[in-house]
Amino acid sequence: MRLYFESQASYRAVGHRLHIEAKTAHRHVITLGENCKTPLEVNCELKPNWSGFLLLDGNEIIVGKGSESLLIGADALSQDVVHATLAPGEDGAQWTAFIKDIIEPPISYPLKGIITDGNLGLIKALRLLVPDIPYQACVRHFEQELIRYIRYQFIQKSGFWRETDRFLAVVAKVLYAPDIKVAETFRDAMVSDPGFAQAGLSRLVGKIVTCFDDLTRHHLYPGMPRTSNIIEGINSRMDSKINQADGYGSHDTAWATLKLLIMCYRFKKFTDSRTNENNGKSPLELAGVKTANINWINFSQRRIEKN
Repeated sequence: MRLYFESQASYRAVGHRLHIEAKTAHRHVITLGENCKTPLEVNCELKPNWSGFLLLDGNEIIVGKGSESLLIGADALSQDVVHATLAPGEDGAQWTAFIKDIIEPPISYPLKGIITDGNLGLIKALRLLVPDIPYQACVRHFEQELIRYIRYQFIQKSGFWRETDRFLAVVAKVLYAPDIKVAETFRDAMVSDPGFAQAGLSRLVGKIVTCFDDLTRHHLYPGMPRTSNIIEGINSRMDSKINQADGYGSHDTAWATLKLLIMCYRFKKFTDSRTNENNGKSPLELAGVKTANINWINFSQRRIEKN
């Protein structure tokens, strides 16, 4: 377990180190994974103390000849995994069930705000279940989508490319403004700028205006991130192991492995966090859980009742 999850070794490398076949190493890990506690079970047992700012994202997993989606909810302050499940996809129904699990007992996440990358199925579920909870759209995703649209779909008027570049520069100032007043100032300047209208950018200016509240809500709620970078970082850490597996044979095998991977992540101490005070602490520790005397591998296993 330690070789496979903590040192990022492959099953082949684990087998070579322990003088066993790779398929034997795989069988041992999957057996432990099948008996591994879910994130929900861990929460019930350890009772983390979360910030209330929830990040939500999905990650495509190759399973059999198709794919499924690892749905993840993470706490913004501690970067702890609040909930995770392996679902058939990311439509509104799947996200609705997932969010219900988070906001209802036994998790009962103290929801103060939500940050996502703008997935339509997810937005639909949020509007249905928690329409009054402050919502922040990831500004980085919004900016990237806008740049992609201008680069590949927008019909540029001849001679106005400098105006388009200037427009993107003003958009960046709106999205990454230090406070709401500065963001409003650049938005208003954008609206009144005749050059943007002459360049045929009026519809895109209107989109900024329409989305402005969702893109700047973080200014009104201290502690709310403006991007979904945190949860994408979690997915990247997972992907380093998931991609190594090159897909899973079945849903059960995938979920068994992912439960252990999430368990390892929650107990592993940060060493490269941009927030210096996070380094040397695990996500669970940042959520107020005392983990010093907990062996994550032993803890991961459900108690097997003997007759």
